[in-house]
Amino acid sequence: MLVIPRTHGLHLHRSGPADLTAVGLALRDVLARMRQILGDIAYNLVFHTAPYRAGDPYHWHVHIWPKLTSRAGFELGTGMLINIVAPELAARDLRLSVPATC
Repeated sequence: MLVIPRTHGLHLHRSGPADLTAVGLALRDVLARMRQILGDIAYNLVFHTAPYRAGDPYHWHVHIWPKLTSRAGFELGTGMLINIVAPELAARDLRLSVPATC
């Protein structure tokens, strides 16, 4: 899942308070919804910003990677992960209202 601010920006540390607050609230809401639907599962939050001195185009964003399954033969042998949930089903189950300022 991605959380992306509406305002285009290269770097998280240069974002305005409104964008940071909106993304923080969206993360809070998404994680609460995930916990409600999936239970208390492990997850990773990964913040991606442009490399130092990089120019456009770039838009900083946050990935949420829940750990829903354990890795087995194929994943361990190839290093590739299999997503067993169709994106349409995941979106339906995790749908929530995102604040208009985000």
